[in-house]
Amino acid sequence: MFYCANIEKNRTRRCQPSIRLLQFSNRVMSFSDIVETIKNLSFAEKKEIQALLAQYLREERREEIYNNYQNSLDEEHNRGLDFSSDINELKQLINIDD
Repeated sequence: MFYCANIEKNRTRRCQPSIRLLQFSNRVMSFSDIVETIKNLSFAEKKEIQALLAQYLREERREEIYNNYQNSLDEEHNRGLDFSSDINELKQLINIDD
């Protein structure tokens, strides 16, 4: 039987088949268990998982880009960045020999 976790009310309730989550009495599932469980889902449920994973990956990438942006602002603020339009100086900055 499948249950949805209702975090706000700290209860569980039966879910609609398209949004169900697995809950196995405090058992930790191995990666292969998860793969097997997914293989046994319907086509629609697999497509929903695929869409969710794509969304999660986009969100993680956005977060990574944002963190890199914040780091570059911090580095610029702390005078850690050097700018130049001279190609030889740029090569020296990135340690490339002629």
